[in-house]
Amino acid sequence: MTLYLEEAFGQNQKVADSLTVVYKSNNFIEEDRLQILSGLVENHTDPNNILIFSEELLRAAELSGMLKFSIDGYLGKGVA
Repeated sequence: MTLYLEEAFGQNQKVADSLTVVYKSNNFIEEDRLQILSGLVENHTDPNNILIFSEELLRAAELSGMLKFSIDGYLGKGVA
């Protein structure tokens, strides 16, 4: 599965909905988990979901040691 996330400013619920389907189906390679979670945090419009996905992103980023995704998680929590 090839994953493409477009850099954009602002939230996009259509992108968030698509990523939610992919994430909940668990039909992706593990290496894409951080990218999917980051996309969910950046594009979701519901503050509760942003917090949930931010926490998941922070846990996954800590396990992988990927600082960029930790930053995305903290930024998401701050925005929510």
